[in-house]
Amino acid sequence: MCKSGACGAPLFTTFGPSSNVTAISGDGTTVVGSSPSTQSFRWTLATGIVALPLLANASVCFVADVSADGVYAVGDCKVGGKTLPVRWKGTSAPINLGVPSQNDNAFATAVNANGTVVVGSASFGGVGGSAVVWTIGSTPTTLENASGALSAWAQAVSADGSVIVGGVWNGSHNQAFRWASSGGMQLIPYFGNPSSAEASDVSADGSKTLISDDTRAYIWSGGVLSKVGTSTGVGIAINGDGATVLTGDAATTIGGTTQTLAARLAGAAYDLGDFIVLSASDISGNGKVILGSGYHNVPNTTYDAFMVTFP
Repeated sequence: MCKSGACGAPLFTTFGPSSNVTAISGDGTTVVGSSPSTQSFRWTLATGIVALPLLANASVCFVADVSADGVYAVGDCKVGGKTLPVRWKGTSAPINLGVPSQNDNAFATAVNANGTVVVGSASFGGVGGSAVVWTIGSTPTTLENASGALSAWAQAVSADGSVIVGGVWNGSHNQAFRWASSGGMQLIPYFGNPSSAEASDVSADGSKTLISDDTRAYIWSGGVLSKVGTSTGVGIAINGDGATVLTGDAATTIGGTTQTLAARLAGAAYDLGDFIVLSASDISGNGKVILGSGYHNVPNTTYDAFMVTFP
């Protein structure tokens, strides 16, 4: 039996009881998440878990994403009953990205490769909402909704910041959108007749959009909507070149072939022992590192976040 990291077996890392990991850098070396003891944190192999500082006067902050280069993280902080979007550089104090003038709350959801473009959403009094772009050095900008969209939220952004994906509310259900700097917001057609859909991620070059309805994942590329493998889990993340898709039931689809993460680990000579994989949350740009959550079944059921690195 090979030990973790030996004989070509994967490296498996856990982050502690009741921890949560939300995003990973492009090369898989930097992870952001939260735990009961540190709230939001940044992790690298060299530093381990390091708490991310709060914004001045904030009661709590949440980290949502990390740039592909691992330098910048984004999220939001609660200050005086309001939610403010923030960006951290390393483990330095965060900066307030600012709330669009017509809104009073905003959430930073994703960041591009080098941390210069941040996307998310904003609302007024918790009602309605707009997809927002923060370009560092400029004031925040709300995206113009496509015809029929009553509100919108951004979920992911391409490496250069020119393509943004997310969802809209059209009065009866959600629908996925893709926004490009050259053509504005485009609503993506449904596959079949689901009750709801949204885009959760986009490839680094912006050509492939990951979409989910209520039950499964799809890829929108070149005007064509295609099912992702055989997984029934909703789409969570896509790697940089769009070749690998991660779904919420902890399955990965590579080149059209779907396999659960547990099966991939077993096939790569890794024994999880008492750890049971429940769900997945992100995949690195190079497709080799996957984040997720599960629990230790012995002696008690203890939830934990994990990172697995394949050779």
